[in-house]
Amino acid sequence: MKITHKDFVERLSKVNPDLEMLDEYQGANKKVHVRCKKDGYVWYVRASTIAASTKCPACSGNILLESEFLVRLASKNDNIEIIGNYVDTQTHVLAKCKVDGYEWLVKPNNLLQGKGCPVCGNNSLRKTHEQFIKELSSINNKVEVLDKYFKNNKKLKTRCLVDGNEWYVSPVDLLRGVGCPECHFNRIRKTHFDFVLELFEVSPHIEVIGDYCGCGGTIQVKCKKHNYVFKSTPSRLLKGASCPMCRKYGYSVEKPGFLYIIGFESFIGFGITNFPTARYASHNKTFKKHGITEILIAEISGSGRFINELERHLKVVLPIVDSGLEGFKTECILLGDKELLFTEIEAFKWKFGGLT
Repeated sequence: MKITHKDFVERLSKVNPDLEMLDEYQGANKKVHVRCKKDGYVWYVRASTIAASTKCPACSGNILLESEFLVRLASKNDNIEIIGNYVDTQTHVLAKCKVDGYEWLVKPNNLLQGKGCPVCGNNSLRKTHEQFIKELSSINNKVEVLDKYFKNNKKLKTRCLVDGNEWYVSPVDLLRGVGCPECHFNRIRKTHFDFVLELFEVSPHIEVIGDYCGCGGTIQVKCKKHNYVFKSTPSRLLKGASCPMCRKYGYSVEKPGFLYIIGFESFIGFGITNFPTARYASHNKTFKKHGITEILIAEISGSGRFINELERHLKVVLPIVDSGLEGFKTECILLGDKELLFTEIEAFKWKFGGLT
């Protein structure tokens, strides 16, 4: 005997009197919208499920209602406003930063975990002033920070303990080793010609294309063996760094490449390789040595050149941090920036037409 809508509603009133059907019953396996009479929560569920005494997920504590979510968000980060329709903690919602007005889609659960505005770095999990000073002291103990640290892209007034010079610099530059500009420019600099001669003695197959401006930035060079143009820092080149296509045991752009993403503790590390199995085994030894459990989050494959350029792009646009572990000192971000990482990957893939 076929059950009618009226029959099902009567049965539901006996089994779950606190639930109200909002759609017409069309079969046990068809989903319908149901409202809880106690808290007003509406969800989409199979008719057979609610007929089996299934309770409201919000009443059961399995769903975070919008009112409770907004209260928790305000206590976590009151600089974020929800302007889209909230569904649940795992469904993306449109959020707006009250600091810079930026709007973006984000999972509510990520906001509750401290994820902030991707533009201004408004993140409740950001490092404290004390943590920043401690990290800086291990990199450059010849500078004194005069302002209070707030975020990586907000410049700080800084004093050089060598010559007393004061200047404004971003925290991220300080953590990259950028020092006093007066001390830097007062040094006797190496000329472009001097650099070319010195590099020739180290790597005669590397031709300098760009202009040498000191060891701080990168310079464009070309490998004469493979006719491959790439960028590197002068200091690395003078230490013998070779072109990606020349590396016998390193990464080759001529072979298929893999970008791997590994999660550990409060970090996400990434890197590229032509031989993922061997590379994972190497990283695994490092993690075991320090008693750390890691998880492979994703692996992206493509041409060696594409993967190489993708990694270079990520190192430029992402807020890189030093995890302290070998292999993840310059290829690492905080766990809270996971969504930004995958957004940048998808944007790069779209811009360059996919994995070619």
